[in-house]
Amino acid sequence: MLARSLLLPTVTPKGAAGIEENGPKNDMKNDYESKKPAHISFRSVFEVDGSRLAIGTFNRPLLDEEARRLQRAWERSPVEGVMDFEVSKKQVSFLTPPPKVESLWKSIDAMLAATTDLAKAS
Repeated sequence: MLARSLLLPTVTPKGAAGIEENGPKNDMKNDYESKKPAHISFRSVFEVDGSRLAIGTFNRPLLDEEARRLQRAWERSPVEGVMDFEVSKKQVSFLTPPPKVESLWKSIDAMLAATTDLAKAS
């Protein structure tokens, strides 16, 4: 029995009844989260055939409008040497030569700040 219990995952219930709580309190939290400025909160960089694959996770899911604006801003001003760029609601990733990684993080943060302000205004 002990061996079996070590292999089974521990399940932590959500809420008092073991279900996810919905309602006004959760809606207010989601509304507050969407008003916080989006930024890259976690960065990972991996070596891939002499280039760098960089993956950044946002502090909160991007709103649809924020994701669209960030993608359009990137398409209008692509950076030379970036071989691939992808945005989702939860993360951004790009493939580039090693010296460009840090400057690209800064560019993405700047674009994200501008798109977050514009998305809030619309």
